[in-house]
Amino acid sequence: MIAALLFRLSYSFNVKNAFDDCTDGITYSLGDTAPEDYSQNNTYYFRFDSKPFICLEGNGVIVAKEAIKVDIKYGYYETDNSGVKSEKFTEADPTKDNVLVIKGDVTHTPIAKIYAGTNTNIAVFKIMPSFKDEASGIEMNSVFTSTESFNYNFKYSKTTSSEKALALTVGCPLNVKTKISSNNEEAKVKVYSLYKEPDMTSPFGNGYTMLTVPASSTSTKAETTFNFKMRLDPENFEDPFTAFMPRLFVAIPYTKGAYTLDEVKQFNSTVSILEPGTPFGETGKDTGIRVVCFINSTIDVDSVGMSDVPVAENYIFTLSRDETQCLRGDYVFASKSDFSAYVANYSADVPDKEFSKPFSITDFVEYPIIQLKCKSDSCKIQAIPVFAPGENKDDGIKVRSFFTTKSSAEIKAPLKNSEEEMVSFGLTVLGKSARKLEYKADADDDKIEHKTSKTSDEKVHEYMPEISDDDDETTIDTTVTVKSSEGKSSSEDDEMLFDDDLLVELPIYGGASTKDEVDSYSKNSDVAKSSGGKLGAGAIVGIVIGVLAFIAIVIFLVWFFVFRNKSDNQDSGSGEKA
Repeated sequence: MIAALLFRLSYSFNVKNAFDDCTDGITYSLGDTAPEDYSQNNTYYFRFDSKPFICLEGNGVIVAKEAIKVDIKYGYYETDNSGVKSEKFTEADPTKDNVLVIKGDVTHTPIAKIYAGTNTNIAVFKIMPSFKDEASGIEMNSVFTSTESFNYNFKYSKTTSSEKALALTVGCPLNVKTKISSNNEEAKVKVYSLYKEPDMTSPFGNGYTMLTVPASSTSTKAETTFNFKMRLDPENFEDPFTAFMPRLFVAIPYTKGAYTLDEVKQFNSTVSILEPGTPFGETGKDTGIRVVCFINSTIDVDSVGMSDVPVAENYIFTLSRDETQCLRGDYVFASKSDFSAYVANYSADVPDKEFSKPFSITDFVEYPIIQLKCKSDSCKIQAIPVFAPGENKDDGIKVRSFFTTKSSAEIKAPLKNSEEEMVSFGLTVLGKSARKLEYKADADDDKIEHKTSKTSDEKVHEYMPEISDDDDETTIDTTVTVKSSEGKSSSEDDEMLFDDDLLVELPIYGGASTKDEVDSYSKNSDVAKSSGGKLGAGAIVGIVIGVLAFIAIVIFLVWFFVFRNKSDNQDSGSGEKA
């Protein structure tokens, strides 16, 4: 049944006959080259290039930064008594503002003039139209989602006279991880997916639509429950148009039309197509936390040129209770308040993880996506980009990461390069006032590039030694010495939430670590243990307080014994003689 209707839904029309100003240069089709095949090219990207409108044939969800205005007609075919089909078009519907969805039905294909307004471009997600066809008994439910995760069940059914099916479209510009299961091994889900490289006038992206199809004719089950579980790749957050893409989970209305978001929501309040799901073979619902970060509010780490050196930054976020801040990269954190960090996990099955008041979050393979959340009435959280430590024993690669807030510190760490191994390190320096770095290798210094980055006030420095490009095959086995000291500040001391006498090595295994875990790991560090330097202000204050306390105790004891001795003398002088 469904296959026959898909054929009918794929007819293409001469759009010029609908709107005479829809010329070839501004007219695009969401249809398929072969009507009998439904091939999902999910993401279309259109630039207006100063044109007042574009014309679009087909069913889609429109994503734009500003409100979209649409004129819409519907193409259909009419068959005369001799069996000849001719192309027909309805009258135009009244112009519609704030359009999110354009769709037809079993016999009508939408043709829309989409006006640019203040938009320079739009993205369109091709969808399967939903409909209820009384003649065939088919109910096609179309659901569109652009949420970061999805876990729902759908009950598919088919009898000799009816069929209830689902087309689930995942709106994402890049990759999506899915897991589909059912209580009927003979029932299937057909996945339409096609990746195309970006082109401003043709579809691109990772199109993804899942369509339920019937079990074999020998199956004894008329109803099958499918579970759909999916998770977006974190790289989706980097795509430009996700900055204004709404996070949607909506069923598409059955009747043809152009719909606003409010109208789509109103339709959804009247239907119940999906229900919260549990994958078959598993127990319990997926209650894991999901990180939601949008590109326009996420601070993304940057690197110096093509190196692994992060651009030096010093962030202090002031958040109210439950307010969040998203970051992408490797960081150390400090706060006097209670906060949590949620780290996105790209998996259809594994939920994101929550860490309470972490000191460091790093990933040697790819930048973690982190959502900070205030758990107090208000929070100040300081975040500093750092080097991601890591080790690949198979390839002999080892990179260590050090972090210090000392006013003066010196570290000596190995730098090796050969066919068998590559050993290096990165150092991040933070101070209330300006710092300056000096560095030199014990040997082969001329074959080493000392890569650095610093903030404009010179209070944060990033440093990593790298083998010169011309000498990347040269064998090097040396020790690099880096000295950090107080520099000349052109500004007042900044607020710093970190202790000012830290020198730690971040755990080589990465992930999230608390301050205690980092301190414990650093105790076994040959570099962090042996590195000297002047004491920080906190340590100095502690020593001064200790000395003053000791002096106070001595004064008290002296006073006590003097007073006691004086009292004893007075007592003995008042006694009677024998």
